[in-house]
Amino acid sequence: MQCVISGVQVLFPCQPYPVQEEYMKKVIECLQKGVNGLLESPTGTGKTLSLLCSSLAWLESYKAQQQLSVIQHSHNNNPGILSDLKSVLEGLVGNWDSGSNFMVPRIIYSSRTHSQLSQAIQELKRSNYRHVKSIVLGSRDQLCLHPEVSKAANHTAKVYMCRAKVSSKTCPFYLNYEEKIASKSDYQDSSVLDIEDLITFGKKNVVCPYYAARHLKSRADMIFTPYNYIIDPKSRRAHGIELQGNIVIFDEAHNIEGACEESMSFQLRSYDLALAITEVT
Repeated sequence: MQCVISGVQVLFPCQPYPVQEEYMKKVIECLQKGVNGLLESPTGTGKTLSLLCSSLAWLESYKAQQQLSVIQHSHNNNPGILSDLKSVLEGLVGNWDSGSNFMVPRIIYSSRTHSQLSQAIQELKRSNYRHVKSIVLGSRDQLCLHPEVSKAANHTAKVYMCRAKVSSKTCPFYLNYEEKIASKSDYQDSSVLDIEDLITFGKKNVVCPYYAARHLKSRADMIFTPYNYIIDPKSRRAHGIELQGNIVIFDEAHNIEGACEESMSFQLRSYDLALAITEVT
């Protein structure tokens, strides 16, 4: 069903309840004004679906405005229907500043766990925005298919083993993965890819799901990622997540405080202290 909220046409699976309309109105208002928003809604009111539909509806309006600007620029700013249409779209989009005249922002959707992200992705697949290019980012723990690396004792060991096999070109899943992605219909025809999709396609096409996700990120309009990939600077740099000029959504944000504490904490055992004392002595 198509409904107009704050001037933006939103495709919603059904007639939205008043609480959903109000929620989507506030989401779009934040995007139009380019401001932060702290939104709360009772349990069971479809917050995730409302977030996805309203933000993607606004993004499509923004993309239409940018495309029209390119067309108008190529026509030497001729007045007429293009100028009128541009004025209408500017009213819908608001004063969003992406940092570049023709840079289209991405939506970075973050939640605490991959299981919560999986639920959000399933909502997206059932919505009218399932055509939007989307990808989920994960670690080697979830995505590695190499029989030796995946059985490593811990995450650190997996990282070192993976890098060693990549540099020595001994991982069959990594070899020519970019060309494989470009030539395989599984990746070209699928818009929304979650972890299960990446693993299934990886096994079928002998493509590394971890590096496939990082590669497909460049074409995605929506990126799903856990909290720590955003709040931890090292993880953010490692996964190439750029916050400037993009839209960041923290779902279930009451978990953010704990996630920040966990990200910035470390474990100091009595054994470590005893070893340090021994070394000093």
